[in-house]
Amino acid sequence: MAAIPDIVAWAESPAGFCLKETRKPIRLASHQRDILRHCFTAGPDGRLPYETVVYSCPKKSGKTTLAALATLYFALFIEPEGGEIYVCANDLEQSQARVYSDVATAVRLNPVLAGRTTVQTRVTVLDNGTTINALPSDYAGAAGSRHGLTVWDELWAYTTESARRLWDELTPVPTRLNSIRFIATYAGFQGESELLEELQKRGRAGQVVEELAHIDNGRGEPACRAAGRTFVYWDHELKPHPGLTITPEAYHEQQRQDLRPTAFTRIHLNDFSTNESQFVEPEQWAACYDPALTAWTAGDGRRLTLGADASTARDFTALVGCCRGSRGGVDVAYVKVWKPQKSNGRGRPTIDLDKTIGAEILSLHRAGAVVACYYDPYQLHSIATRLRAAGVKMIELPQTNARIECDQALYDAIIGRTLSHFNHPDLNQAIANAVAVETPRGFRLAKEKTTRKIDAAVALSMGAQGVRTSGPAAAGETADIPQENYMTQRPGHAGGRLYGRAGNGLWRRRG
Repeated sequence: MAAIPDIVAWAESPAGFCLKETRKPIRLASHQRDILRHCFTAGPDGRLPYETVVYSCPKKSGKTTLAALATLYFALFIEPEGGEIYVCANDLEQSQARVYSDVATAVRLNPVLAGRTTVQTRVTVLDNGTTINALPSDYAGAAGSRHGLTVWDELWAYTTESARRLWDELTPVPTRLNSIRFIATYAGFQGESELLEELQKRGRAGQVVEELAHIDNGRGEPACRAAGRTFVYWDHELKPHPGLTITPEAYHEQQRQDLRPTAFTRIHLNDFSTNESQFVEPEQWAACYDPALTAWTAGDGRRLTLGADASTARDFTALVGCCRGSRGGVDVAYVKVWKPQKSNGRGRPTIDLDKTIGAEILSLHRAGAVVACYYDPYQLHSIATRLRAAGVKMIELPQTNARIECDQALYDAIIGRTLSHFNHPDLNQAIANAVAVETPRGFRLAKEKTTRKIDAAVALSMGAQGVRTSGPAAAGETADIPQENYMTQRPGHAGGRLYGRAGNGLWRRRG
């Protein structure tokens, strides 16, 4: 198009930026209109005022929608012929599901663009030849691109080396009249979200943008600053806007109940915070106590999905058994914790894993009480091998993203009260001791962040996840219980003496 329309007039027009919720053109709040006009109004030479635009505000402030709006406007009017636009996110799923999804929906709902645009899973091609590409942060093929716009969703999560390399590769291209970065994010973690912290500090060191000085950051200070060709809007207040269906106060009251204080500070007050905090509040765990729930006993008919967390020194070793609750949740039914002991009262305290957790799992298995045992192979690999040979269903759950999913699911179950426990003192103490580290994929129980023992909490996380991921058949299945081959050789025992099962069922040393 020969004339470049005002971004707000275009967005709110019948042929503008349509929302998937209403299927109608967007209606912007006054501060959003002012910021968009300031950042996307070109000078007499056709050049936009900034190379880097940071739009940072609390969750549910509409920042993702505004990023999508800016993307489509740039594609249609600033980059009208054969341009390249990249929508980046901290993983492929997010790059497709958030900003890019909003762009694709707006294109499909736009009566002017219908039939003139090809929308695919990761690429949208406009009839002017400009492409909008969804790009995960680990993408390695961005070198040498001639992009006009890159959009960065939730930059706080760009903490890996591959993410930083992508950022470096996609710096504004100096040979283009307009090549800019648009960042939509809330705050990150102190000392971890370094890329975002650098941009925030640059903005703070800049000058207040006089024409936007009326936009308050919620703390009596101007929210908009500029440092050279970098613009930073940093707001700590959730301002009412047409897309918000409840008042900010009501929304935040609900969120304060659901989130840890540090998470609320970061997400809803837009302040950098530490990435660690108490896992759950004591009253949240206490609310999950069910006085009608009793500890498992042999013959009571309940079958256990076990979580096993082991250590040979310093830490405790814990075994926690869970089963499916009557209302579809998870019941904690069994807890046992072993503490390191000095051999003959001398030397370094240790735990004999064969005699403790290994023997206990086998005993429960013999009683027909074990559905499966989830374990970290770091300390339990050799014991798990022997237990597996004895017929126990052993499932590895190493320190990977799967463990983060377990810990996040445990947190959600406690907050949502879909988990019940019988008030075992060792488990209560482990939960009280537990420290959580927030990651882009969720909360992770972190032993390295506390000297207090949380092994039973870790075991609970694994056992509860086992119940959630097993179907009804798996939860009630029966299994053959072969007794042979559990302990063929005791690792670390002098001489590697072999063990065998005597007629009375007890394991005795041979020779």
